[in-house]
Amino acid sequence: MNKQQLFLGLAVVTTAGILLSGCISQSPTTSTEEQNPAMTTQKQGDTTMSGQLIQLGEKYYLQRTGESQQEVDSYSVDLASYVGQTVTITGQFSGDTLFAGKIETQQ
Repeated sequence: MNKQQLFLGLAVVTTAGILLSGCISQSPTTSTEEQNPAMTTQKQGDTTMSGQLIQLGEKYYLQRTGESQQEVDSYSVDLASYVGQTVTITGQFSGDTLFAGKIETQQ
């Protein structure tokens, strides 16, 4: 084996090693749920919240005592008929919006 063939063989092995080491050294990607399970706990399944339903512009919000307003939307409930009332909303989150499936008025 001459020097040129030896050099070519070493170059191929070195290049392959560099390329493969880049694949191995990358850490596996994880979903947001795996990184911070507390972030999604609230947003799985049904959620129930109580407060006064208000309308600001074209959007609806649940005003809860001592907490920030929660945006509310619904495909099945006419939210306009509950504006100004104290309600209990049961629904599911999509992003930061609570989609109401059921609304009960509080007396």
